Amino acid sequence: KDVRVRQAMNYAVDKQTITETLLGGYVQPASQPTPGNAIGFDPTLEPYPYDLDKARGLMAEAGLVDGFETVFEVVTGANSATDAVMQQIAADLARINVRAEVRPILYSQVVAKMTQGGWDGHMFSVDFATGPTMDGLRPIRLHSCGWSTPWYCDPISEALYQQAKIA
Repeated sequence: KDVRVRQAMNYAVDKQTITETLLGGYVQPASQPTPGNAIGFDPTLEPYPYDLDKARGLMAEAGLVDGFETVFEVVTGANSATDAVMQQIAADLARINVRAEVRPILYSQVVAKMTQGGWDGHMFSVDFATGPTMDGLRPIRLHSCGWSTPWYCDPISEALYQQAKIA
């Protein structure tokens, strides 16, 4: 729930190296959940840069120098690099003492957890599903307070979502 921890985790993952070495340079690090071809994409947003010192500082500010343990549920085998990317994310997070156990799950389990709840950890991989309309608000509805079994429900984000629906 602490924004400093979420930011620290973003700064700790070396996304540029992952895209260059594990994904062959065919993609760029994401700056937001909305893909570049969807309504709502903001081209002015930049991805979090890799900054291990800043990440460690934010963890210290949050009182989590020793970090924490969590489960990282991921659908494996989606493409040839998925497993390596998820393992590298976990390795990067370990540098700030976030010990994420990468736990492979089936896509059918993701669907069940999205509709019924029951995530084992605080981290998981999921397609943000802007299709078929390519609307950037669709995944927010599916992955926030507006969903029947929300796993992330933040009052500030929810208020912004409600305003965006009206605009």
